[in-house]
Amino acid sequence: MRRIVCDWLATLLCFGNKRSLPYDKISKTDAEDDAEKSFVDDNSARSTPVRTSISSDPVLINIRDLLQKRAQLDEEERVRVKKEAKIRREWMLAAAVINRLCFIFFTVVLIAVTLSVFVVFYLHH
Repeated sequence: MRRIVCDWLATLLCFGNKRSLPYDKISKTDAEDDAEKSFVDDNSARSTPVRTSISSDPVLINIRDLLQKRAQLDEEERVRVKKEAKIRREWMLAAAVINRLCFIFFTVVLIAVTLSVFVVFYLHH
């Protein structure tokens, strides 16, 4: 997912390039190829584009690093949420067991007290 987002952002920043560009390779984008073909200097020679490598642009490098850091933080958050969910499920199971035990104890005590009251009134009269 991280690689897809980085490629998508690099594509957006290259002004509509339709192909994904790896960060390590030097390649021209479609927009740079079009600009190179249409731009001719005074000597009628093609000028070289200013930016020929995505990995040499400090802004893109910073964006890539930020996206990688964000992806790493998201992964850590996912792991933390999974651990918390597991702990929560275990505690909910323990709470359900305690709840059931309290219910059984309350029911037994209620029945015992009710029977004892009936027995005392029955034997007293």
